[in-house]
Amino acid sequence: MGWLTRIQGAKFTVVDVMERLRVKPLIMRLIKILVLAELIYLVLFNLALNWPMTQTLVNQIKPDKFIIYWENAWTWYPFRVHGENISVNGQSKSQQWQVDIASASGSIRILPLIFRTVQISNVSGTDTHYFQRPRLKPDGDYSSVLEHFPPIRDRKIEKAVTGQKKKRKPWDIVIDGIQANGNHAFWVYQLKGTASGNLQADLNFQTNNGPFSLNNGTVDIVLESLTTNGNRKIVNEASIRGNAEIAPIVFKENKGIKTLPFLNLDIDFQGAVDNLAFLNLYLGDIHGMQVDGRGTVDGHLKFDRGRLLPGTDLSISAPMLSISLLSHRAEGSGDMDLVVRAEQPEILNLAVEFAQLSAYYNDSSKPLFIGDSLVMSATGKTTLPEPGKNNDQQMNNLAVTIPSVRVPDISVYQRYIPQNWDFMLHGGEGSLHASAELTGNDFHADLNLASTMADVGIDEYRFQSNLDVGVKVAAPSFTSALIDVSGTYLRLGDSKLTVEEAGASNEVQTDLVIEKGVLNLRLPELGENAEPEALFQTIKNYDLNKLLSVSDAELRVTGNMSDFSWITLLFRNNYDLEINGAGKVDIDATLESGWPAKGSRIEVTPERLMVGILDYAIQGEGEVEMEVLSGGENPDVQLNLAVVDASMKRRNDEKAVIEEVKVKINALGKNMSYQGPSEDLQLHLQIPSAKVTDMSVFNSYFPDKLPLELIDGKADLVSDIKLEPDDVSGFVKLTTRDLVALLDDQEISADLAVDIKLSDGVPENLDFDISGSNVRLDNVKVSGEEKDFYQDDWHINFDLNRGRAVWKKPVSVFADADLVMKDTRPFVTVLANYREKHGWLEKLLTIENVEGDATLNMAQDQIIIPHAFVDSDKVDLGAKGIFDQTNRNGVFYARFGKLKGLLKITDGENNFDVIKAREKFDAYSPGDMAPAP
Repeated sequence: MGWLTRIQGAKFTVVDVMERLRVKPLIMRLIKILVLAELIYLVLFNLALNWPMTQTLVNQIKPDKFIIYWENAWTWYPFRVHGENISVNGQSKSQQWQVDIASASGSIRILPLIFRTVQISNVSGTDTHYFQRPRLKPDGDYSSVLEHFPPIRDRKIEKAVTGQKKKRKPWDIVIDGIQANGNHAFWVYQLKGTASGNLQADLNFQTNNGPFSLNNGTVDIVLESLTTNGNRKIVNEASIRGNAEIAPIVFKENKGIKTLPFLNLDIDFQGAVDNLAFLNLYLGDIHGMQVDGRGTVDGHLKFDRGRLLPGTDLSISAPMLSISLLSHRAEGSGDMDLVVRAEQPEILNLAVEFAQLSAYYNDSSKPLFIGDSLVMSATGKTTLPEPGKNNDQQMNNLAVTIPSVRVPDISVYQRYIPQNWDFMLHGGEGSLHASAELTGNDFHADLNLASTMADVGIDEYRFQSNLDVGVKVAAPSFTSALIDVSGTYLRLGDSKLTVEEAGASNEVQTDLVIEKGVLNLRLPELGENAEPEALFQTIKNYDLNKLLSVSDAELRVTGNMSDFSWITLLFRNNYDLEINGAGKVDIDATLESGWPAKGSRIEVTPERLMVGILDYAIQGEGEVEMEVLSGGENPDVQLNLAVVDASMKRRNDEKAVIEEVKVKINALGKNMSYQGPSEDLQLHLQIPSAKVTDMSVFNSYFPDKLPLELIDGKADLVSDIKLEPDDVSGFVKLTTRDLVALLDDQEISADLAVDIKLSDGVPENLDFDISGSNVRLDNVKVSGEEKDFYQDDWHINFDLNRGRAVWKKPVSVFADADLVMKDTRPFVTVLANYREKHGWLEKLLTIENVEGDATLNMAQDQIIIPHAFVDSDKVDLGAKGIFDQTNRNGVFYARFGKLKGLLKITDGENNFDVIKAREKFDAYSPGDMAPAP
């Protein structure tokens, strides 16, 4: 029964309340008024929201700035509205925009409107679409992107408004508790995307380009697509979850990348990204690194107002990856990791490993190399670089390791060889491996390029060679602009030099090492005391070959070479100077702006030295030195060459018969280059001593079937000759011992002394003026069938009034000489041996101190004696003749008192005639002579 009592008590309580209400009718009326007001609010406002005229009236307020449409709208209580299929668009002076929402609701406070503040709270929406495009600036060119801008309802693309803006108090817009769910889309300028999921935030902004901020933002969406320019995908199916905020920002003053320092992100990201260029926001500060490609990004991003924070850890797997750095790019597939660690919060760590790649120089289509497993690691700053400023790179490190990779064509590395060098990489397949480390303050690199069939050359001279190049570079501090290249080496193995004129050379070996080398980058854009950053930025604008071409250097190079023919290439000349051999090379070189400077020296110490000069070849022990007397692009270079204990021969002779030769050659090349023979080369050839071991070698210079033949004898040779392209001076002296010759069946022996004076000539043609030369015969012996002659003090002397010689086989000689001989006996003996005894010839032997003259012309493989005559009161002797391969004709005339005789030689047959001997001698013509020079 207790519960019944409680109910009855409750009824009494209700009765009491009603009684009290009746006592207070004012309260009841108030409630009724409120209920009625609610009913009136519901009817009037819902009718207004759904009356088409309402939208028309609202849109007439400022249609140029704001238009709104909705399909359905309602409100259950004041200041909170719900709507469906809402579309709002508007424009400012520079932008046009549109927002479409499938359904939305929100509450607004009325009182703050008095103070030009809009406060909206508890805003929720589904399926939100946002569009924005610029109004066109008069000086802008939008032809390539205009078709990719979004459409804006009821608005045409118009020009931006310029001019002074009216000053009005701005409105403050505060929207709290924004939630957006469902499927979303946005299209801003050329960027277009779709997403699904949930977005939450608090939004604050001020009109008239006032500050904008977003707080308490959370993101849990799937970014289904993100494209630019209609079809270029940036992101495809990415999951983004985390928090996002925007600190107060004035967009008018902070556009593009300048907005990032106001953004805070703490998100997980996983998805396919079709454009990895977004990484360049930070990687570009690592010595200008640029990334592109597509791949899958997975990890966490923590970003606070432009700074990456510890916890950032992104992994990228990229089937298409491109990295550009310092004028080079690598393309292929690979993986990337970007990490900021707690123990080093100020450092961004980057790791890249290519699975497959091709590397290129700038926009070249020819690969530098093709391979896999290239590893790159770098560290940079976690803060954004400031646009337009040289950002401190002290913390930016880069390390690259290139394993052994394939080089399809080594000619692509020609761009790394200084422009003012004539060393050429023509082609060949090879391999490369390298490592490099670059920081903001120093640089180290070690590179090796090898090819077993390299096609290399100097100017038009080309080699087939096993190439092995090692480049070691160390720049311990950019403040000094000094680069250490010590340890760099060049090896050319089994090289075969092909010269068009000479066929193929023997295989040669070259091994050169820079024991000590320092480059000084004296770039014209830099002052004397360049800051490291300015220096680095300037270097990046240079190709390596141009950079080396304008640098100064000090180099100490040593090595071994089995072919010194490159010296001949340096000293191209008109004297057929050739230098070859094998041995050591020592180079002390100074370069100024890439060119050799005064004092640079090269010393060559051959194991064997071979020298060609004019028509001769010399081989022996010796050394070669070269020194730059005047530097620059076309330097003056002095060549000093010494050979001892050498042998010398004509180039085409099989056997050398000149031994114990000492040779000194000094050559001065002026304005030297690889572009042709040096017209300014001056050469001084000295032979202090040499021995001719067999004089019979000189028979090859005379015409065939000459009746005179050298069969034995030795000689000492000394010469001192100065050669210029169009001039010759100096002498050649030949002193024989035990010279033996045959004149038909007669044996003649003598001591011969030849002193050739050189006063003019054309060395290139071996054409020399020998006027003023002297020839002397002493101690002549004649042995024949009929008569012999010998006397120790007998001599004959020839002084050339005029003389010209072309020292080629066969030799061409013109000589016009005065002669003096002790007496006529040797000649009479020769004549007597052609004829039986004649008593009057015997008396000729007693005639002494006979003088005369002679002319000789030897050319075109024949000897012509137009005239040779000596006379006195008692005796005359004369000779005329021609000798070549088909002719052996001549006359010899003798007179003693009134006795005269003529020895005729016709095709080798002898005939002695005493009738009208002088008339027949005068009338005899030996044949047509070549004109005298």
